[in-house]
Amino acid sequence: MNLHPQRRYFLLVSLPALILMLFVTGTNQKVLAQSSNNVVLAARAGFGGNCKTNRWVPIQIRAENKGAEDLEARVQVSYTNNLGGETAYGTALSLPGNSRKEFFLYLYYDGYLNKPQVSLTVKDQVLVENPLPLNCLDPESLIIGLITDTPNAFNGLSSLTAPNGYTRITRLKLEDLPDHPEGWDALDALVIAGVDTGALSEQQRNALTGWLAQGGKLLVTGGPKWQEIANGLGTLLPLNLNNTQAVDNLSSLQTYLNTPDALETRSTILAVGQVRAKAIVLVSQGNIPVLAKSQVGFGTVYYLAADPGLEPLSTWKSKDALYQSILQSTTPHATWMKSTINTYTANQALAALPALGLPPAMFVFCLLGVYILIVGPVNYVILRLIKRQELAWITIPGFVILFTLVAYISGFWIRGTRPILNRLTIVQAWDDVEQAQARTLVGIYSPGRTQYTLQAGPSFLPSPFDSGTQALQTNKGWLSLQKGTDTLLPDVIVEAGGMKSAMFQGSIPALAFTHNLTLSMSSSGPIMEGTITNASQYTLKDITLITSGNKRSLGTMGPGATAQISLPMNNKYGETQIFDLKNNPAYSYYSGTDDVNEERVRQVAFMNAVLSDTQSYTAAGGNVSSGIYLTGWLDKAVVPMSVQGLGFDSIDTTYYILSLTPAIRTDKANELRLTPGFFNWSSSSPNTAPYSTADYYAGSAPDQYTLTFKLTAPVRYTAVKSLALVLSVSTYYRSSNQSFDTTNTAALWDWQKSAWVQIPNLVWGTNAIADPANYVGPEGEIRLKINRINAQNQDANPVASSYFTMVVQP
Repeated sequence: MNLHPQRRYFLLVSLPALILMLFVTGTNQKVLAQSSNNVVLAARAGFGGNCKTNRWVPIQIRAENKGAEDLEARVQVSYTNNLGGETAYGTALSLPGNSRKEFFLYLYYDGYLNKPQVSLTVKDQVLVENPLPLNCLDPESLIIGLITDTPNAFNGLSSLTAPNGYTRITRLKLEDLPDHPEGWDALDALVIAGVDTGALSEQQRNALTGWLAQGGKLLVTGGPKWQEIANGLGTLLPLNLNNTQAVDNLSSLQTYLNTPDALETRSTILAVGQVRAKAIVLVSQGNIPVLAKSQVGFGTVYYLAADPGLEPLSTWKSKDALYQSILQSTTPHATWMKSTINTYTANQALAALPALGLPPAMFVFCLLGVYILIVGPVNYVILRLIKRQELAWITIPGFVILFTLVAYISGFWIRGTRPILNRLTIVQAWDDVEQAQARTLVGIYSPGRTQYTLQAGPSFLPSPFDSGTQALQTNKGWLSLQKGTDTLLPDVIVEAGGMKSAMFQGSIPALAFTHNLTLSMSSSGPIMEGTITNASQYTLKDITLITSGNKRSLGTMGPGATAQISLPMNNKYGETQIFDLKNNPAYSYYSGTDDVNEERVRQVAFMNAVLSDTQSYTAAGGNVSSGIYLTGWLDKAVVPMSVQGLGFDSIDTTYYILSLTPAIRTDKANELRLTPGFFNWSSSSPNTAPYSTADYYAGSAPDQYTLTFKLTAPVRYTAVKSLALVLSVSTYYRSSNQSFDTTNTAALWDWQKSAWVQIPNLVWGTNAIADPANYVGPEGEIRLKINRINAQNQDANPVASSYFTMVVQP
């Protein structure tokens, strides 16, 4: 085909220009990052072999080298993951000749566990490999540890029933207790009686404190052996013990449980001492505390001053009821720290890296303009002046190559030469707890195809994150290797412009925030007043003070800043019934203009990842239905995550949540009205809650479920004046004009009769409960059973909400 010389010239000029345009815009677009004879190895997993899905599993390892030769080994536990590769958690281990070492490994059970193996390897040669038996339960099950020299005194623990699932009571020794807080993840409660806790290591005590802060329950007993039992527990106990004292009877304990079973009148030895600040005496005989408790973060420490293995408690029929009141109900957990993460929105947050956006439009236009000008008019004019137009076949390809190199170098320069760590962290802190719990999602972006080693500092454990792409390491594998105090993720291969990610959990020093908040109780409802001071070196942005029924924006607080607080806490149905971090006014993609804010996109996507909507309305997340929280954003690094041996850039997004515990002040001249926000709750069904329970249809509607309510604040009262149950029908069924028979809809647990009692004459709305004191147990506990309602649609349950308001006499 013959073309006019000018047309040929036009094609030579325009076609490379089009290719160059595609190259410049394409390469710089925003990236959405995708036993041997001499070696003995023994392992025990979990708490008596018990564990839970999506929780950490502690594994006790004993490695022994009976030979004379020193060994540099790796001990690991591994299993086949869902990709068909191997997931392994290991540690580097030096085993001198004729030596033995005992330690813990921690395995995250993500639901794909299949025939785990524990092995010891030297120079890539497996010397010993053993199977690891595990019995993993659903998260709703109860696992209770028992450390005692008189197990018969706690036979009643076997009668405890989990809200939904199984109950496992497991005998433990002090050396079975993990030395890392995450290792306690599957344990719901621990009972210590009659043993010397002075044998606990410092790491075990710190782990115990961390577990309590996250919602654990600890029951400690006293009696004649009080010194040995309290030896290693220190200030965790509600009492500063110093002596023993005998009392004639424990009748007050019977009164506390509201039970007809009388305690035998006989002398009982109690461990006595001063009540610590913020501790609460639940039962006292005269002026001597019998049962006391103290809060450690979300968790609780109970102290029974008597020995349940001795009379009169050893033969008391209601002793089991005491264990039930303390240990059976589940403790509220921060679901944003425990639940699985939303992969889609997490990837959005990981990919929101401003440095990976499109190059400046002016740069692209200028580069194309210069290219077109030189290749076109300038080149044509020069060749025509020298009368060598045939050289266009040389000059044009030369200019194309030159500008292609310029575009490539520019793209490489814009994309950068250093890896980028995108660290997304949510931190939960508590009053009077030195360590805060941190959960970090780390994405490593690479400008070129390179192999990296991710490094986490002390106290952090990594777990796989399903990013929807290939495995973290080669051969569909995932390896975490502990070396010294640090944990490594070696051999992380990242393609050019790609990203790999992992999840880390651990603890960091809590920021120093102080307050003198007081919760004033009255008949009109509670009000919180006082000041909050930022005594840390960090600036907290977009601060929100959130309660069960209200919220207040505090803006930004720099180091030393103080905020004055006066916030009513009276919540009613239709207002904020459920604590929801998304009520934060910062929860928006926009920041005062119509332009999307890159930082806010990353923040909102991360909040969506850790706070799915269902968590706010179901039993899995509804346990956060009460509390007082200070929340805000940090833009500085607070977690020790790095790339080993290399320089890197980082983007840090940290959401900080501080749980506040104000002092309680009551007006003895008035009645106290305790609104729904003053009750924590748990449910026997994972898909039911007191507020906004979802509609149920055929195949999913439970025949019945039980809700357990407990006062979240230490409000002391002398009598229950009234109790009101609010029932509401869901919007769907209200609009369908269906009729419902509510005769047997709800029942309350009668603490005196130890039986369920149907509530008569129920109506949609407020129901006043007759004889309210009969239905309120220890610590304000109320148990409500909801039955399926007979309706035109027999497979439906129209109950949308069911909650209480209680009026008490202080």
